[in-house]
Amino acid sequence: MRAIVFDLGHTIIDFGPAEDALRDAYSQVLTLLRATASAEIPSAEHLIERVTYRIFNEINASYLRQELEELDILRLFDAALHDLGFRLDAATILQIAELEHRALSTGMVLPESNRDTIAQLHAEGFKIGLVSNVTLLPHLMREDMARLGLLDYFDVTVFSSEEMIRKPHPRIYQVVLERLEVAAAEATFVGDRLKEDVRGPKEAGMRAVLTTQFRHEDPSEAEVRPDGVVTSLAELPDILARWQGR
Repeated sequence: MRAIVFDLGHTIIDFGPAEDALRDAYSQVLTLLRATASAEIPSAEHLIERVTYRIFNEINASYLRQELEELDILRLFDAALHDLGFRLDAATILQIAELEHRALSTGMVLPESNRDTIAQLHAEGFKIGLVSNVTLLPHLMREDMARLGLLDYFDVTVFSSEEMIRKPHPRIYQVVLERLEVAAAEATFVGDRLKEDVRGPKEAGMRAVLTTQFRHEDPSEAEVRPDGVVTSLAELPDILARWQGR
């Protein structure tokens, strides 16, 4: 075993409330709109309802349809703002998307034991990769990981919003393996979802470990069973050691 590939959300990090930060962000958005737009300016709460919630619902609907092609977050922002009467240039749309993202990311929660486990595996010489299904902009996701003290431990980070395909599309697993320069049989995938983080990686030839730290999917109901189940990432080094006869 030479490489460990992680999912991000509900595997390494969890999410808490960020409503106050979001309202503050949309107060800044209102200032931008007053300076650049001629349409009637709504309240921050109205913008959150018609932009943030609309985009969330569109993304959620695409997952429910089991679509494997990722959505373009900037196009979603542009469409939502356009329907409110705002014709904005690309730079302003990007600025609004960044303001919202940085507000929502204040709700990210990283248990210290998870960071310590990844640091331990990195120190032991494992190559560390990431494959995350996320519509959010990849440069902002890496910014979040750096702020949380995670990014330096990762040799490769792959986001669906960069590749424009989602797990369990087989290509996205090949991307991370190629960039890590390891064979599938030399890698273990760790995540919280049976379809995306167990079945997909195992069909690609990797081992797979299911974590139930933040979410719980019953492995006994899986079409493809995980090779291991952990209740926290701190249990992962012991599983890897057993597999390698240590």
